[in-house]
Amino acid sequence: MPSDLKSCLLLLPGYELDGYPRHATTQQASELLAGWVSLWHPQLLAACRSVPHWQQSEHAPDDLSGCLVIAPSCSVADLDTRYRSSSEEGESWFVSEPDWSPTDWRQLQDRLLEATGLPPTPTPLRETFAALGYAYLQIQLMTRQLRYTSNLDQLMFSDQAVDAAEQTLGG
Repeated sequence: MPSDLKSCLLLLPGYELDGYPRHATTQQASELLAGWVSLWHPQLLAACRSVPHWQQSEHAPDDLSGCLVIAPSCSVADLDTRYRSSSEEGESWFVSEPDWSPTDWRQLQDRLLEATGLPPTPTPLRETFAALGYAYLQIQLMTRQLRYTSNLDQLMFSDQAVDAAEQTLGG
């Protein structure tokens, strides 16, 4: 496993999840969902030792070293061009349109594994981890929409998801 992969990040347009584009086109929504779900592959979770996270594209982190970044087309317009250069210099892995088929998360996952140097081994629970990522996203969106705070222990959830990924990879 590449030891230099530290995190997986989806860049969202607007202000974090509160600005999640509720009125996005079907294509944009498919890109966002495919980008998010593709980051939940057991090999990526095990390599990063944490679950993926999201960030506002307009205020992406300054240091993306060791970060696998997904930038759907609706996020690219707000993104500073310096992030692409960090990818070209080998500090991070930056994936955006038209680098991937935006609606097919399985193909995108395969491309992410290849780009990061992780072996494309068959993983029987690939869809289960994708479903976990989808459920996590939906719970976060619903709790924000209802003006509730999430009672999810983020650290414990991340630890349990990483442990499950490692157990899956270990057979």
